[in-house]
Amino acid sequence: MRCWLTPLFLLALQVPVKAEIRGCISDVPNPPFGFLKPNSAAKQEVGGLGVDVLQAALKRSGLEPATISVLPWQRCLRLVEAGSLDIVLNVPTAQVNPAPYFITEPYYTVHSVYFFSTKLHPKGIDIVNLDDLNRHKVCGLLGYSFDGYGLDSSAVDTGSKDYASLIRKLNAGRCDLFIDKKEIIESMYRLDPQLQAQMLATSLVSRSLPEEMPMQFHFAISRRKSGAEELRKQLDTGVAELTQRGEVTKMMTRYLR
Repeated sequence: MRCWLTPLFLLALQVPVKAEIRGCISDVPNPPFGFLKPNSAAKQEVGGLGVDVLQAALKRSGLEPATISVLPWQRCLRLVEAGSLDIVLNVPTAQVNPAPYFITEPYYTVHSVYFFSTKLHPKGIDIVNLDDLNRHKVCGLLGYSFDGYGLDSSAVDTGSKDYASLIRKLNAGRCDLFIDKKEIIESMYRLDPQLQAQMLATSLVSRSLPEEMPMQFHFAISRRKSGAEELRKQLDTGVAELTQRGEVTKMMTRYLR
């Protein structure tokens, strides 16, 4: 019995199918790097510099755009570690265990600041070196790690799901200070009128945190993904070219207008 294959079917057999790349970002908004676009909760349309850089680097390599989900941070990491998803966006330097992933070169550098209330600390809080942080009660956002600052993350109050809650906790005296990134706070201030009003109405002051090396953002690819190491090389090359051409700076400018 003969089996006849049409020319179209034979052609289909010869064309490799490109596997869809599935990524995730934290559900805690951290513009300009990653956030759920306004009025898009049902569709989960994500935006941000990390999304823009990733998609541009994939396009440069002839790959299809990634599908990106918004998930709780720890769940996002676990799913990519297990291979259920392929890539984590906006992984801070030295803030996750690198063993389950191929970590790309950084695509952007961010700078740490700390906030305190002058109402509760009229003389200010001076952090001369990172060891000084251990003398204060520190707050932070849910799911974030602070080990990179020399703190025991389990001792940091990370019960706040958003910045509004974090600021209320600070002004209530439940912590002395909270730590975040200058670029994220600046973008949130511009994009969120309610947060802007809250920050103006409270006695908050920010100061630069002394760092030996500013934190950088990376992409983390699951080691369980087929072709993971090759994908890392493609992203590294793409990000390097985008940076050299000034494209990453242009992308960032759009979020800080």
